[in-house]
Amino acid sequence: GIAFVLALDNDNLSSAVQTIYGPHADGEKYLRKFFDMEFFLPPATPEKIVMNLMMEHGHVGKTGLQVLKNDMRLERQVMPISDLTIYDSPSIPSFAVALTDLSIAYDVSIRDFTQIMTALTAVIRSCPQTQPLVPYILCLGLVCRFVDPKGFTNVITGQTGLSTWYSAT
Repeated sequence: GIAFVLALDNDNLSSAVQTIYGPHADGEKYLRKFFDMEFFLPPATPEKIVMNLMMEHGHVGKTGLQVLKNDMRLERQVMPISDLTIYDSPSIPSFAVALTDLSIAYDVSIRDFTQIMTALTAVIRSCPQTQPLVPYILCLGLVCRFVDPKGFTNVITGQTGLSTWYSAT
């Protein structure tokens, strides 16, 4: 036989069944005709999302995930969130810590995570090795760019002051 694995939101699908067949239709019961098993996965943590995207974008290999996790733990001990040190060559864990912290603060979606990581990879790879970078500032700019594109554009074009925009987010 053939087995299919589907990832879906059961509540939304049940509501769709009721929309089509009327409010008296039992969406859960109807869906059980088609789905034999259900598995509920816990939501991914921002740290795991960042680590997997770091691997996906070639910043760390599969075998390096545990090393990255340990390095991030060490980075947190050495570099508090308020540290805005300019690094001559920031490490991947410093970017991973910054992105994880900011994604929690700004409630970043997985789709935005992917776009932010793509942009971060482009910046890291296109900057000359001699270019100093501040991981928290760079990641903050990217997070804000994707979380609030209109507000970010207003700040960049000078239509809104940074402090006014920051207090609104």
